[in-house]
Amino acid sequence: MTVSSLLRVSVAVLCLAACAGGPQLSEDARLVRRVEGVVVSLARAYERKDAHALFDGVAPTLPGRESLRAAAEDAFARFDRIELALSIERVHLEGSAATVFVHWDGRWRRTGREPLARQGTARFVVAAGDDAQLIDVVGENPFGPVPDGVPRL
Repeated sequence: MTVSSLLRVSVAVLCLAACAGGPQLSEDARLVRRVEGVVVSLARAYERKDAHALFDGVAPTLPGRESLRAAAEDAFARFDRIELALSIERVHLEGSAATVFVHWDGRWRRTGREPLARQGTARFVVAAGDDAQLIDVVGENPFGPVPDGVPRL
């Protein structure tokens, strides 16, 4: 091996070693990712019609928690399929809580019927600790009651 080849290999190895560690996330960045994960997992649980998983991510202190549970269980019973797309616009960290601004688009389907479509915007307030949970919803709650005018089973 020639000296120039050895030099090229050495430079390549040093470059790879320097890049291997990748960027380190700040504590705020890790917190934002954890909070976004909670919001996405709530939407996926709702789509799967999994009340247990949905309410594991909702704090017992959420205002109107029991009426929200009743509305979700009603939707799970009334519709064969639920699709809920969330778009997280931004996340604000505020001490021990994070406010997540979301836009959502939902479709509730029953076999043989036109789907019910709704969309809205909301602010999800999430406790930002290790056990991140939804503590409040301001605005149009995607997990809330399905509008009247849809026949019940």
